[in-house]
Amino acid sequence: LEHYNAALGEIRSRFESVRALTADNAAQQQRLDRLAPSLERKIDFLRQVVEVRKSGDTNGAQNLVSSGKGESEMDAIRRLV
Repeated sequence: LEHYNAALGEIRSRFESVRALTADNAAQQQRLDRLAPSLERKIDFLRQVVEVRKSGDTNGAQNLVSSGKGESEMDAIRRLV
């Protein structure tokens, strides 16, 4: 979980850096506005999987992963990027 925890902090930091670097580009800002909710949903989903697994519910975590929700969120992110 070390990499996961480190990545959580980096994601938001890098997102804000991209927002600052594209501040003069309205189209890019609109894309980032559309990307932010998908990114948060993906992070929330990952957090949910980790919490379920940490609670000892391996099958529950596997069911979440198998549901395809995380993959569909990642696909949505890819379409926006």
